[in-house]
This record gives sequence, structure tokens and C-alpha cells, in this order.
Amino acid sequence: MANKAQEHLQDAEFIFDEIMRFAAMSQDEKFALLGSRSLDRLALIPNPFYTGTYLVCGVEAMRCFARMSKRYLDSRPVDKDEVDFDTFRKAVISDFGRRFVKDRKVVDTRQIDKMFTAALSRAKAEYSELTHFIPCILVHDEEPAEITIGPVRFTRREKFLAENQEEFDAERNKRYEASLKSQLDPTPKPWDKVFGKPTGTPEESASEAADFFFKRFEEYCSGFSWMAQVSVPRCHPKVSAERARLAVEGALDVLRLHLGRGRGAKLRQGNSPSIGTDFVELSRHAQGGFSFSYSFGSAEEILGPGWFPVVFEGPKGQILQAVGEMLWSYLDPSRTDQLNQRILDALSWHGQAVREILPSAKIVKFVAALERLTITKRTEDLRKTVSRRTALLLLGMPQNDPSYLKEFDHNCAEAQFVYDVRSDLMHGNRSPFDPELGVVAVKAASVAQSAISNSVSLLNKVREYVNEREGSNSPKPADLESAYTKLEAKIKVFRDSQEPSEDNAHTASTQE
Repeated sequence: MANKAQEHLQDAEFIFDEIMRFAAMSQDEKFALLGSRSLDRLALIPNPFYTGTYLVCGVEAMRCFARMSKRYLDSRPVDKDEVDFDTFRKAVISDFGRRFVKDRKVVDTRQIDKMFTAALSRAKAEYSELTHFIPCILVHDEEPAEITIGPVRFTRREKFLAENQEEFDAERNKRYEASLKSQLDPTPKPWDKVFGKPTGTPEESASEAADFFFKRFEEYCSGFSWMAQVSVPRCHPKVSAERARLAVEGALDVLRLHLGRGRGAKLRQGNSPSIGTDFVELSRHAQGGFSFSYSFGSAEEILGPGWFPVVFEGPKGQILQAVGEMLWSYLDPSRTDQLNQRILDALSWHGQAVREILPSAKIVKFVAALERLTITKRTEDLRKTVSRRTALLLLGMPQNDPSYLKEFDHNCAEAQFVYDVRSDLMHGNRSPFDPELGVVAVKAASVAQSAISNSVSLLNKVREYVNEREGSNSPKPADLESAYTKLEAKIKVFRDSQEPSEDNAHTASTQE
């Protein structure tokens, strides 16, 4: 079996041969290729000899570039997390063309290593530490003017604009001066052929250019009452933007968890798909004549005075803040552990379910959240495992008490019912438009919401136990599986102790 270096060499040799093969084609063959339906004609790399032109490498060679790039980054987990894959792949392609096609270096493992090092350095040159600002829809209420969940700070739009007005003005002035300098320069501009020369004075044109993005930003933000702010450690800008989006969505999911399926449905980021708030319906009677109806609503949820302490203080607030702290792992993958990731994944499924319109889709995603919390390995009876462990999450630590066992059985039955409906939907046994699904979705929402909230406590206990036993703060799925197994065993012991044995039952009968 070839090692990574040999696989890199095989791919590089194939790529080089393909580039040479296509380059050796006659003009007639090249025109025939360009006029064909072959995908090879679209697989192009920058020509290292002439800027702005390209060489054909073929589809298979392009796949080799992607395979090599992935293989290299897989061996460097930290760089893999911080670099944008497509940027790195393009840097590999560029350096390959310069190194092996133009400079005619020997295609060997030494030069391939140098190629990867140069490509990674080129990609890293784009790294930066960025703070992202993302417009959001939260709540209509004006108080509080600021909410912080983990690394994400939500600020009312008016407060955000006031805090940053000086910097906005400075940036606008800088753009104005740069544009005015360009306007006063008599050298013809390439964009004049497309847009035409400015008709106003240089000062007017510069002012219009400086205002262009700011006006559109203000127009866009006017539809959102909140701005999310999150600072991401140094990495590639594309990776940074994705990490910021995940962190903000995670913070919204935390709020959705506590606001519930109804009030949490409207929360979203600015660039996410939204459900309209104003609707017009048109119909026509059989006898003739149109009928119009118009309905409207708020894009944001109106929670009323005093909503903030209810959500952010007391036991609910402690859970919310604990989950909020987990969001830091979106910004810095080195802070991720597998138990926290399970909660964040379940939270994401719950958040998606809350935003769904169809009850059937809600049920599927609520149950996905439960599975992510309770399943740690392949098991023969998912239905029973998910149901039992969901019941444990809903009730907390087992107690040797008849009322606890009764409640446990009730919760287990509820979870099992929801799971069965999900299975019926997934396997074609029930229509997604079944009118009874609305009630089931409400039940599924309640179960998932409570299970996720309570899972924070259980997973923290697992983490503490592993830390005491092994001195490690990074528990694994096997540790969670062990914890669930022990809790299930306790339930069985308590149940057995509550049920009279045959000998005891016979003695009691004799005494009677």
C-alpha cells in the first residue's frame, strides 16, 4: 500500500503527463476538444508563461489536484482548520504550473514538499483577525439594548450605529479622498467604457462613490433591529466568515431553545431565508368577483417587558450561559470536545426544527436532536435506546422512588411515541401532511427542549468524572456511553427493588 509521499508523487506525475499531453495536441485537435462536450475542455489551470491565459489539464488531473490538497491538509489538522481549502488548492495549482511546467523542476517528493510549503505560505498570507457584524432579527422589545451569549454580542441597531459612527465617518472620508484623487487623474479608466464617464463634478462623483456602500449598508440594515458582533481568531477570511456565521447561529439556537417552538421561530441572521410577515391572498367566487385579503405581522417576536430576566436569570439563565460558552469552539476548534459538540449539534437540529413550517419536518429534526444526545455507537434497538435515555435526560439522576419510576415510564413512552412517528415518516408509513402531526410536533418540541437543557448537567458530570479518573478534560463518546449504561442499570436495580419477589409475594399471601 502506497504511503502519502508515494501517492502525492503518483498524482503529480499524472498531472504533469496530462498537461504535456494536452499541450502537444495539434491546433485541429485543440479546436476539436474545445468544440466537444468533453469536460476536459473546462479543466484549466493558469498558464505560467502568459498571464491571463490557461492550459488544459483535464478533469482527472484536476481531481488529482483536489486529492493531493486534501491529503496534505489532512496531515496538518491545525492548518486544515484555519485555511480555506479552495484557496489552498488554487495555490497548489499555481505553484505546480510555475515549478514543474515553467521552471522544469524534476517531479519528485522533495519538490512536491516545497510546492505544498509554498502554497500553504501563500494561502496563509491572506490570514487575518476579523470582527464580523451580522444583522439579525431577534425581538421587537427595546430593552435590553445588548445581549451577550458566549462570544456573540447582540446590540440594538441604533446602539451599534452610535458606537461606530466616528469610524464610519473616518472610513467614508478615506474613500472620498481616494475617489477624488482618482477623479482628478486624467488617465482614462477601464470602467469608463462600461459605466461611462461621470457627468458631475469630481467632488460630486467622489461623494457618490464614497457613499455607495454605506447607503446600501444602511438600507439593508434598516430591516433588522439587531446587529451581532463576533471576533474570530486569525485564520483565512472565508473560514473566519463561516466561523462567525456558525457562532451567531449557535447563539440564536440558544435563544430558540429557551423561547421555544413558537416565539423562537422568527429569530434569524440577515442572510438566512425568512418567512414573510405581510401576506395578500386573492381568490375569485364561482359567480364572479375577486376577493382580496391582507394580513400583516411583526418580523420580530414581541415578548413584552421583563422578558430578559425570565430567560437569562435563574436556572434557565445558567444553562443558557453554559451552552453559550460552548460557542467559543466554533471560533477556535482547539477548544472543541466531543461532548460539547453533541450539545451544539443537538441545539442546531432543535433550532432548525423551530424554524420549519411543516410539522412533519419539525418532528424529524427534533428526533435527530434526541438521537445526537443519546446515541454514541451503533446499536440494534435505536428506538428503545433513544427513548430510555431521553427519559433519563428529562428526569435527571435515577431515584429509588415509585413516583420517579412511574414518571420515567411515562416519559419513556412519550419519547417512544415521538420516535415511532418520526420512523413512520422516514420509512413511508405516514403522510407528511397527516393532520395529526401538528399535535405530535408540539410534543416533540417539548421533549427535545427539555432534553437538551438537561443534557448540560449530565454531560458536565461525565466530564468531571473523567477528569477525576484520568486527569483529562476531553471525554469521549465511550465515556458518555458508560455513563448512560450505569444510569440505566440503576433504573433496573431500583425497579427490581420496588417489585416484590415471588417468595415475598407468597409469604404476604399466606399471612393474609
